[in-house]
Amino acid sequence: WLYENVNVPCSNAPLVVPPAEIIVKLLHLAKMGDILAIEELAHQVKETYPLSTSFAEQILNYARDFQIKRIRDFLEAQRLEELV
Repeated sequence: WLYENVNVPCSNAPLVVPPAEIIVKLLHLAKMGDILAIEELAHQVKETYPLSTSFAEQILNYARDFQIKRIRDFLEAQRLEELV
């Protein structure tokens, strides 16, 4: 059998964060509560930064459930880790 190779992020894959300006944009959108723009930018991250697919999927999972606070907390944590 042949199966299509689908890029499914592995749960134990290291989280590769996109550039800081993307984090800042996502955080700004989360503070505004703009779920649609968050989803759009997360999809762009998946296309532009394939190594950050796991990161983008996490954002999309929170966005699908309208978990704005979790998105903000997740982004703040990523931003703080970047500073270390």
